[in-house]
Amino acid sequence: MRINTARIACFRVEKKVEASDEVLRFMPTSGLPFVAKKSDVMSSDMVVGPSNMLAACAAEFYGCQRAKSFFQICDTTRKPTCYAGTRLLDARIASRFSRPHTWASLGANHLPSPIPFSVGCRQLPFLCAAGIPIPNHNRRSQLGALIMRFLSMPVALIITCVTALSLVAEEKQQPVRMGSGAMTFDTVPGWGLRPDGHSAIGPCHGSVVIDKAGNIYTSAKAGVFVFSPDGNVIQTYPGKDYSNIHDMEIREEEGGEFIYGARNNDAEGIKFNAHTGEIVLRLKLPEEAGLGKVKFNPTAITVAANGDIYLSNGYATNHIFKYDKNGKYVMHFGEKGNGLKQFNTAHGMTLDTRYEPNRLLICDRNHQPKGRLLHYTLEGEFIEEVITGLGMPTSVAIQGDFVSVPDLHGRLVVLDKNNTIIAVLGNNPDPAKGRNYNVPQDQWVEGVFSGTHGSYWDAEGNLYVQDWNVSGRIMKLVRIDITE
Repeated sequence: MRINTARIACFRVEKKVEASDEVLRFMPTSGLPFVAKKSDVMSSDMVVGPSNMLAACAAEFYGCQRAKSFFQICDTTRKPTCYAGTRLLDARIASRFSRPHTWASLGANHLPSPIPFSVGCRQLPFLCAAGIPIPNHNRRSQLGALIMRFLSMPVALIITCVTALSLVAEEKQQPVRMGSGAMTFDTVPGWGLRPDGHSAIGPCHGSVVIDKAGNIYTSAKAGVFVFSPDGNVIQTYPGKDYSNIHDMEIREEEGGEFIYGARNNDAEGIKFNAHTGEIVLRLKLPEEAGLGKVKFNPTAITVAANGDIYLSNGYATNHIFKYDKNGKYVMHFGEKGNGLKQFNTAHGMTLDTRYEPNRLLICDRNHQPKGRLLHYTLEGEFIEEVITGLGMPTSVAIQGDFVSVPDLHGRLVVLDKNNTIIAVLGNNPDPAKGRNYNVPQDQWVEGVFSGTHGSYWDAEGNLYVQDWNVSGRIMKLVRIDITE
């Protein structure tokens, strides 16, 4: 009798050769072992299911053609995470599977759902590390074959793989603390990423808002993505009607919650139902303004308590247009320049509810020598320069007495009621990475921002921040009570 034994995480795999038959024994540290005889495994009527999934492992081990077909299919897809030959599996997302998950939560649209079986890193680390889309036919058998492909590697290679996975587990990204005093936050590593570890939104140059249920809406080139507070995508509004929304505001009105959006590349403002996606209003350059055929490239939008809409042409003339709640043109104000009452890119804007009567709080992003915030009345009259020296402020979001101000240089500052900076979040010390759209996901640094562009507060005072980014970066910052 020959015995070949290898330990793989919490499984010990034994192959015993007894007489004319061979036996594979998968022995976990707890629970009953799974035993597969070669004669049974090679039977053409072998059934692979939740209760005997490892039979597919044995099938691959013994050269079953049905198991081999999976790898041929996988190779033809040429996906970077496909397992082929004896190449090491992509372990980048192993840390995301530290607790049991269902098959469907592996994230591949191809996987059938639901399947009544759970798998976790402690049981099947190699499966967790794979994280690949499984081709459509013979799914469960193919997944088992993938596992067996791993198990049939030389013992030294198996040990190498397990060691790599252990290192991944040990180096799991920890939260990064930032800010100070009442504005202290922890990052949430991996928030908003797909189960395969990649960005869920793709290239983004947009905004963030939150509905009354606590769901987070963020805009990207592909459209609008809705996340649950724990970072899962629960709704999308893709396509040409929702792409390139540079700034958003959300309001509860008669008939539901509505999102107002400034679409810079599409030369319009829009209003749509946050829960159905129905577009109920489009705002174009008003002919009544008498400006002729000027470029219209809106960057910011906000809404007064009475429903009046303000839309900034920040990437063009820097006029701010006022419409009534039905979209009828009322007036416009502002002009491009670097003077006290002029805008050198009126990039962001919101209703400043810290004051009565409410005011417009406007980001003058490219003002020289430094960016600044301005206050205007709702009738378009200059009030004051609120704060200067802000780098390149891109947008503003208010909760209570506090204002979050993303800065394109790669940071976010928080102001108090006196418009004094009380915290700086995510400051990027590298000039090459701040104000840089082309920072791919594999170069992101936890707790360090790049082209910070949009932010919003939830009811608990947590912040959600979007970077202007080629891969699509949306982050959650959890407010920490440091007095506890």
